[in-house]
Amino acid sequence: MAAVERDAVELEKGGDMAFRDVIAQLHQDITTAEDAGDEATAARLRAELAEAKEAARRGDQDDAEQ
Repeated sequence: MAAVERDAVELEKGGDMAFRDVIAQLHQDITTAEDAGDEATAARLRAELAEAKEAARRGDQDDAEQ
C-alpha cells in the first residue's frame, strides 16, 4: 500500500479535521514540488508532513485519555 493510501486510511479512522486538511495539503504540495524537480522543497515538506502526522497522533492520544 502506498504511503498516501496508508495516510488516508489512518485519517479515516478519526482525527481532527484541521490535521486532515493540513496533511492532505502537504501531500499535494510534496507532489507538486517533486513534479517540478524541486527536491529541496519536497524534502522540507516531507519533514513538515512527519511533524503534522505526529501532532495528529498526539492529539488522538490526548483525546483518548480524556
